[in-house]
Amino acid sequence: MTGAALLAAACLLGPPVAAAGAWTYSDVPPGSYGAAAIADLTQRGVMRGVGGGMFMPSEAMTRAQTAALLAQAEGWPQDGIGPTFSDVAPGDWYYDAVEAAASQEVMSGVGHGAFGPNATETQAQAVVSVVRALGLGHVAADSTPAGGDWASGSYAVAGELGLIPEPSDPSGPLTRAAAAILVDATLQVTRAQLRQLGDADAAYVQVAPTGGVDAGATIQMRAAAHDSAGYYLSADIGWSASGGTITAGGLLTAGTSGDVTVTASVPGGPSRSIALAVHTPTALVLEPMSTVLSAGSTQSVTVDVNGAQGNLDTFDSGRTIELAAGTSTWTATDQQGTATFAIQLPPGTTTLTATASGLTPASQTVTATPSTYSLVLSVPQGSIQAGGSEPVAASVVDGSGNAVPGTFAIAISADGGDTVAGAPATVTGASAPAGTLQAPNPGKVTITATVGGGAVAEGSVTVHVVAAGTLTATGPTQVTAGDTSSLTFSGNVPDGAAMTVVPTDPDGNHPPALTATFSGGSASIQLTPTLAGTWTLRAVAAGFLGTATLKVAPGPAAQVV
Repeated sequence: MTGAALLAAACLLGPPVAAAGAWTYSDVPPGSYGAAAIADLTQRGVMRGVGGGMFMPSEAMTRAQTAALLAQAEGWPQDGIGPTFSDVAPGDWYYDAVEAAASQEVMSGVGHGAFGPNATETQAQAVVSVVRALGLGHVAADSTPAGGDWASGSYAVAGELGLIPEPSDPSGPLTRAAAAILVDATLQVTRAQLRQLGDADAAYVQVAPTGGVDAGATIQMRAAAHDSAGYYLSADIGWSASGGTITAGGLLTAGTSGDVTVTASVPGGPSRSIALAVHTPTALVLEPMSTVLSAGSTQSVTVDVNGAQGNLDTFDSGRTIELAAGTSTWTATDQQGTATFAIQLPPGTTTLTATASGLTPASQTVTATPSTYSLVLSVPQGSIQAGGSEPVAASVVDGSGNAVPGTFAIAISADGGDTVAGAPATVTGASAPAGTLQAPNPGKVTITATVGGGAVAEGSVTVHVVAAGTLTATGPTQVTAGDTSSLTFSGNVPDGAAMTVVPTDPDGNHPPALTATFSGGSASIQLTPTLAGTWTLRAVAAGFLGTATLKVAPGPAAQVV
C-alpha cells in the first residue's frame, strides 16, 4: 500500500491516532463546523484523525473514502462480494468497502464498468448514498418532483429527516467535516422517523392472514404498507375490528359468531379491510379406524375437530385433546383441526374416548387381540375384458376361515396403472364390497389391500385382463442396427384413441415407450434400434393388443482412422 493510500485509510477508520484531549483535534475547535459530529464518530470508531492531533475537516473525500466510511458506519459485511469494476482490484485498500457499498446498492459505478475510486465525492452523491443506506431509495424516487434532477428526491427525504440542516452545494466536494455531519445524522435517525416518512408515502396496505378464525380464538394479524411501486415501507399501522377486539399490536380476539372485519390503516393514508369467517368448533370425531387391533403393538388414532356444519375445522389449531382407554390416557395438540395419537392396548375390549374442553366427545369400542387374521379379496371372475370392470369383495377371517366380526379400515390398490374405484374407508369382517376394478389395458392385474390396526395380514387377488381385440402389425421384419423403421398397427379402434408401444430389446430391457394416435383404423410409430438381435414390441390401444417381432442385424463395423 502506498503512503497516500495509507493516509487515505487512516483518515477514516478506527480510534484516533493522536487526538488532542478526549476525542478532540487541534484543527477542530469546539463549536466549529462539524465539531460535534466529528467527536461523536471518533468516539464510535467510525472516523479518526490523520495524525499529529489533526483531523483536516476541509479535506475533500474521495469516492473510495466515502464507501469505506459508509461501510464502517452501517456495519456491512466486507467480504469482497459484489459487482466487478475495472478500476477496483483485490489488494486495493478500499476493495472490500467498495464491493460492500455496491452490493448494498448504496453506491454504483460512474459508467463504462468503472467506479472512480479516486474521484472526488460530491455532496449530492453523498446525500443519495445515505438515503439509500437507510433503505429509502424507493421513497426518494417517489419524492422526485416532475422535472427534478437525479438527486432532488433524495434531498427531499434527507430534508425531512434533518440530515442536511444547513444549505449545501450539491455539486461541491464533500469535505471530511460535511461527511461527518451527514453520516452522524444518519446514525441518529430513529424508527419513529422512518415510520412517519412511510406514513406520508404509503399507497396501499396488505393484511394477513385471510380466511377464518375460530370463535373466541386469538390470532396475530399482520399488515404491511407499500408505496406506489410496491416497495415495503416502515409505517405506523392502526388496527380496528368488528365482531371482536384487537390490540394496537394487531392481536385479534374473535367474537362468538358471524364474521369479523379487521381494518389496518396508515395514519393519514390508505387502509385495508378483510372479513374473517368465524367458525364454531362443536364436536370431536374419530376418523374411520379398525375396531379390531393388534394387542401390544403401536396403533395410530386420528381425531378431528368438526364445526357446526359437520366439516373438519381447519382453522382450529393448538387445542389440547385427550384420548382415554380404560386407565390409559394420551394427549395431543391439534393442527388445522387434526390430532394424531400413537397408542398401545392390552388384549381385551375397551372404549376409546376423545375429549376436549367445550366440544362433544367421540368414542369407539375396539378389541385388542393377540391373534393374526387374514384378509381375503375376491372377484366374481378370474378374467375380464380390457376396458371392463369387476367388483371386488373383502372379508376378514380367522384361522378356521370364519368371518371375524368388526369394522376394519382398508386401503386398496391395483398395479399396472389400473384403479379400484369407490373403495370404502372401512369394511366389515364378513364379505363386503371393496370397490370396483377398472382395467383399461390387457395383462395381469394384482389387487392388494391392507387393513389398519395391525391384526390383519395383507391380502391380494390376481385378475387377468384379456384384450378387447387384436392389433395387426405391418412393416419390416428385419432391419439393420441404426436404421429407422416405420411400424403400423391396425385394428377396429376408434379414431383419436392413444396407442402405446413398449419395446423390449434383446437384453430384456425396455427403452422408452413410443406413442401414436389412431386415425382411420391404424397408427404408426418410428423405431431406431441400435442393438442387434430380436426385438419385441407390445402395442395397446383402447383395450386392443398387438405384438410384433423385429430382427435387427448388426450394422457396419466401426473403423478407427
